[in-house]
Amino acid sequence: MNSIANLAQKTGYIGPHTYYALPGRMLVQALSNTKDKGGVTGMALYNNKGEFITSYAMPLDNGGDGYGYDLAVESQEKRAAHLELHRLQQLYAGPSAKS
Repeated sequence: MNSIANLAQKTGYIGPHTYYALPGRMLVQALSNTKDKGGVTGMALYNNKGEFITSYAMPLDNGGDGYGYDLAVESQEKRAAHLELHRLQQLYAGPSAKS
């Protein structure tokens, strides 16, 4: 078994949330970023040895807000999808926090 211990250092993302196995690789969706922990985030791609390959920022253009929560891969269409989530502070604030 291999561990991914360098997500924050390699990508600038924190709070790994969803892991998706791909042939020879692992795609990881994070909850926020190391800079301001404001929720803008992305996905990181690692190989099966746990070595970082690349990262993908959630879009900030064309209506994107940079937030992400979950991911899914449609292998037939060669697409990945993610579910957006509000700021990390709201997640930690509990059920009384307003979106």
